Amino acid sequence: MGAHYSYRDARNLYGVFGAVGGIGSNDNCCEGGDGFGHATFGVEAQHCMGNITLYGQAGFQTSVTEPDEGGYYHGMFLRGVGRYFVDDNLKAEAFLAYANARASSALGFRPVLLIGAQNPSHTDMQQVSWGIGVEKRFDGRHFSGFARYEGSWTEFKSDFDAGYGCSVCQYSRGHTTEHMFKAGFRVYLNENTLKYNDRNGATLDIRDPFTSAYRAFGRTWHQVSGDR
Repeated sequence: MGAHYSYRDARNLYGVFGAVGGIGSNDNCCEGGDGFGHATFGVEAQHCMGNITLYGQAGFQTSVTEPDEGGYYHGMFLRGVGRYFVDDNLKAEAFLAYANARASSALGFRPVLLIGAQNPSHTDMQQVSWGIGVEKRFDGRHFSGFARYEGSWTEFKSDFDAGYGCSVCQYSRGHTTEHMFKAGFRVYLNENTLKYNDRNGATLDIRDPFTSAYRAFGRTWHQVSGDR
């Protein structure tokens, strides 16, 4: 659940956003962790010039409830979106985003496949995501069709004590790449063209990098362990 508060003039938008969400527990499987709630908040801006719209966000995420064993999670993210309107009802879009986060060992933050990192001091996550898409609204109709490709590269890394104190510290690291193709249609009621709606309507969004990072695991996985 999220919300935006913004000011808009003829060519620009300035605003803030916030959202709350949750990660479910996988404590009964594969040495996973408990569920917990988290909040996302940040600033955003949009600039329009001719047929081009540029949209950017900078935000922060943090845990707001603790699992049974306590702990913390916090992270940051940056996201940029570019849209080009071939005509008022034909839109091409591309985005690029980066997220970086850290969690304490007590949180059970590491994904289920990072088994072997016993007693980790913390777990780090970083993700790069990207995407392109096109949307066409049919003239005189309330419907549009769209097609999108989205991809991401995510890495989790846990440092842990190998049993000799930190004179011998090791790490367990895994990464995965995700590719998604989406297609569908949207219904517009009492709204104008795609371009008009982009400049005057409710086209802002909130992406959750933490949930996105977890979603990709178990599909294309590569794990590395070693000494530090």
